[in-house]
Amino acid sequence: MQPLYWIRYLDPIESLMSPLLSELVKPKLQYPTVWYKQSAFRKIRYEGQKSTIISKTKDGHMFYSGFIPRILQIADGLKAKVVYEKPQKFLIPKKEMTFPEGITPRQFQLDLINQALEAERGVLKAPTGTGKTILGLFLINSIDNLEQVLWLCHTKDLLYQTAEEAVKFFGSNNIGIIGDGHRDTSKFLTIATRQSFKELADDLGTSYDMVIVDETHHISKFKSDYVEILQKVFAPIRIGLTATVSTDIEARLAMEALIGPVVGEFTINKGIEEGFMAEIKIKIIKIPKLQRIRELRRYPDVYEQGVVRRLDRNKLIMDLVKDYTAQGKSCLIVVNQIEHGNLLLSMARNMGLDTEFIQGATDADARVLAKIALDKSHIKSVIATTVWKEGISIPSLNVVINAGGGKSEIATLQSIGRGTRTTPEKTEVIIHDFFDQSHPFLLDHFGERFCLYMNNQWIK
Repeated sequence: MQPLYWIRYLDPIESLMSPLLSELVKPKLQYPTVWYKQSAFRKIRYEGQKSTIISKTKDGHMFYSGFIPRILQIADGLKAKVVYEKPQKFLIPKKEMTFPEGITPRQFQLDLINQALEAERGVLKAPTGTGKTILGLFLINSIDNLEQVLWLCHTKDLLYQTAEEAVKFFGSNNIGIIGDGHRDTSKFLTIATRQSFKELADDLGTSYDMVIVDETHHISKFKSDYVEILQKVFAPIRIGLTATVSTDIEARLAMEALIGPVVGEFTINKGIEEGFMAEIKIKIIKIPKLQRIRELRRYPDVYEQGVVRRLDRNKLIMDLVKDYTAQGKSCLIVVNQIEHGNLLLSMARNMGLDTEFIQGATDADARVLAKIALDKSHIKSVIATTVWKEGISIPSLNVVINAGGGKSEIATLQSIGRGTRTTPEKTEVIIHDFFDQSHPFLLDHFGERFCLYMNNQWIK
């Protein structure tokens, strides 16, 4: 007799479940959506729920294989017995792990590696500053039966930084790069930007035993580059690395569908407790009210006048930089708009400060040189857009100034993470933020950031 509830694993991307099981778990495999329908006179807005079920066939309902743990957990909570034969284990762990000279994993990294080895697919969550790139390379190095591995990232900075670290583990002859004009597809470990690999996914999708997706919080929707790529890459071992997981339901489901759920986590406060992450000191500066900003209606106008072009606010930021650099401290000033960066750079030069501005148009060599110069204190301050919010390691960085504001938890944590590494000379990082009170939009954004600081007990 056919069981009522069953799952049949087909491949790393899609699996099949019984129609009755599909109806049982459907509410937990949906996300809110909005659509518009043209009436006789205007478009009408509708809200509803969109299912992640791929299709319904005569044999059962197709769904993303990454949802299997979620479905089993839901069914277990409802006391529904599911017949599911797990697929054979794909990976074979090395009996004895070896590491490059001078690189030894910490205990939390070993714990995360073991959790990933057990699950074979899923997301490892660890804060910026704990060395997620090294963690991923340790993981690859822990598996005995890999022939080809794909590592996906989303910026040129991450591309080259990952390749530089990977050479220490596997040697330059085993590392290939796809992106920024490179197209080397036949190495043991291929590191690729998603933008460049997307063009090759149809041809190369069956080449890999394992795929690692760096900064998985960039999987924001089911209709996205990463989802399109991961639907064509048939690697059974699928691991995501991130410091934060999106609070958006669709983003979380899309990440889980094509990679898997969070299978291991290490917190920033645990890293501080163990002494290898810098203690975070939040310093908030109150910006005076301006009535003319409060009278503005549109958010772009509020942001431009209240943040980007506000002269007294920008002067205060660069005065902070001047004071800290005079004390020998290095500063990273994070902005969200190029115009803001250019205004701060002009002000810095008028004040005689040796400052660089890194943005999307800055070529890869210049970015690397600026990072090295800041880390080695050859220059004391850098202004950067979001291109430096992720994946850039500057261990000696003393001060991060959030000049751009914003309300995104992910963006705020990424900015803070630039300075959370410790060195023999550094045990704390100072984070400057600004209480912009001239408009409800800015107050709301500051409130989001302040709650983040409070929830993590960084304000004392």
